[in-house]
Amino acid sequence: MRFAKKLSLSVAAAAAGVLLVEGGLRLVLRVRGTPFDFREVASTLRSRRDAAGGFAPGIGTRKAVRGDGQPIGILHPFAASENEHDSGKVLEHFRNGVPPDEFSLLIVGGSVAVIFADTQGPALEEALKKIPKLAGREVAVLDYAHPSHKQPQQLMRVAWLLTLGYLPDVVVDIDGFNETALATENGARGTNPLYPSFPSWGVLVSEYGAMDPRVLDLTLELWKIGKEARGLADFSLDWKLYHSCLWSRLALARLDGIQRERVRLQNEIDVASKRFAEGDAMRRQIGGPEYAADPDAVLRLSVRGWAEASRSLRALCESRGILYLHVLQPALGDRGSKPLSEKEKAIQAPSEWWTRGPELGYPMLREEGRALAKEGEAFVDASRAFESVEQPMYIDPCHLTVEGNRILEKAVEQALVERLGGK
Repeated sequence: MRFAKKLSLSVAAAAAGVLLVEGGLRLVLRVRGTPFDFREVASTLRSRRDAAGGFAPGIGTRKAVRGDGQPIGILHPFAASENEHDSGKVLEHFRNGVPPDEFSLLIVGGSVAVIFADTQGPALEEALKKIPKLAGREVAVLDYAHPSHKQPQQLMRVAWLLTLGYLPDVVVDIDGFNETALATENGARGTNPLYPSFPSWGVLVSEYGAMDPRVLDLTLELWKIGKEARGLADFSLDWKLYHSCLWSRLALARLDGIQRERVRLQNEIDVASKRFAEGDAMRRQIGGPEYAADPDAVLRLSVRGWAEASRSLRALCESRGILYLHVLQPALGDRGSKPLSEKEKAIQAPSEWWTRGPELGYPMLREEGRALAKEGEAFVDASRAFESVEQPMYIDPCHLTVEGNRILEKAVEQALVERLGGK
């Protein structure tokens, strides 16, 4: 009985200590002006979990599969690759028959656009319903974006949708980061900058042959830490532990450590795997048309391709009576676009090009964006949306916090209301 009593007191004391630390942490964060937001933590956990699925796409002479047995990436004849043939269930939405009074808005872009559609779609729907000309109509925000995609993949995906006879009322393209970061990363690796991001499709078509033992060891380490990241995120989400400030800080700190380890491992693999395909024929297929490999020339090619793809997408939409809105997304590496918090300064990028690309390319994107606007394109420069925001808006080099997505939604909403004749 005495032992049971002591055990009960010990458990009670430990619980009281945890509650005391929990309350203290919340108080400190509130005093600092950054109160604990469990919704932001949950969003970050989901983003980290999903990102961990792509830590190591494949090894050896066989293509890799995910933990559930599904293939990592599916080849697509027009858009290179996709995670599933109907991301966002957009094709199914149109195939099942759209109600005659529906106003459909299609969002395209990369993973930032995916998360934006998922988290801000309901708010955007409610805002559009208040526009007088849309009164009484159903509004549907459809997610047709795809992680790691960049122009001209948005153009190709919309062209494919229209080819099937599916016509949205509005197309919103949210992009810019991948077009600088992933394009310049392509160029540095020997793949044409305007080809889709090599890690998302090259692994599906490469001839592997023999693999360097060191690369194999590093790849297995990536799989190991990727599994740990997914497990920690899933455990925290399944048990709703993100409601605890203390647990959230510990879990996110560990995930930050895993991200730093991922960067180290991937950089080492990149160095050891410069020759990603054996044989001239395979290198020619994966590398694409010749291009000037100088970093400045790569950036100019990437930015010009982004602008030309936007012109083509606009023309494609306008020929069908579809409103096209082009939004330049914010990016952490865009120097001077935001006063960076200490947390944001500590963010690790998986590749040097995830910071160098936006740093060097975003001024060029803004210049091209102004030219597109002068030509009549509905262009929204949201790259400086956080220019006066002190609190953290980024969870990594491109993905946004809950509040960051809310701010971006307001910019998109305002532009759409103006162009659709709202008050």
